[in-house]
Amino acid sequence: AHATGAPYLFQRDKNCPDADLGDRSLQCGRRGDALKAWTIWHALGDKGMAHRVEHCCALVRAAEAEIRRWRDRDGRRAFVVVSPAQYA
Repeated sequence: AHATGAPYLFQRDKNCPDADLGDRSLQCGRRGDALKAWTIWHALGDKGMAHRVEHCCALVRAAEAEIRRWRDRDGRRAFVVVSPAQYA
């Protein structure tokens, strides 16, 4: 993001451009995200990452099942799942 000078990220007409550290931050781009992903993968290893992903997927399935079970006072569904859980 820094090399492209993305206008949607770096507005030139901001109030205090000297105090805004966003232009110089690692968090303003994908490199910082990639570093965080690599760091946790390095710390947990393949099996640890696989376990964490499987756990998150199980939480999604449990939440969807709970939403499908909820009923209002009259026994009608309180919520409608308009799209099943997707992992993409």
